Formats: sequence, structure tokens, C-alpha cells
Amino acid sequence: MGANIEAEEVAESYGILRECSVDYHSDRRGTKAAWDSINMAVDCCMELDETQCCEILSKSDWKQSIREDCEKRQHENYDLDDEDVA
Repeated sequence: MGANIEAEEVAESYGILRECSVDYHSDRRGTKAAWDSINMAVDCCMELDETQCCEILSKSDWKQSIREDCEKRQHENYDLDDEDVA
């Protein structure tokens, strides 16, 4: 997970699969979306080995809500202190 970087490209340069990485906005809303998605991914992988986990993650939508949040707010200016997160 990487804020304000090209996480998928950076992860790949370290040998981490693109499917196991994601960019996010480093504010309250983006961090909540990221951790909610990571929680879902961890739940899916708790009983699996690394190969099985990466296979499942590559076929799932675990990071979809993070990507949608990033794309929606890509060009927004926002105040980190004024955000409401449920």
C-alpha cells in the first residue's frame, strides 16, 4: 500500500505482485478505504499459503474501493482536517 506514489510500479520493482499493492489517498477517507480493503484481503488469506493468497487476491476485487476513491478524488483539493469518516 502506498500513498502519493505509484505503489504498483514500486512494489513490482521489489518483487511484489501488482495484484498485492495499491495506491491510496493519505487522508482519513483514503486510509479508511485502504484499511477496510486490507481487512477483507487478510480475512480471505488467513488460512492460505502465500501462493494461494496471491492467486485469490489477483482474482478478487479487494482493492476496488480504494481505486474508486483515488480515481474519484484524483484532482480534488481537500482539507485533511475537515473530512468526515463514518
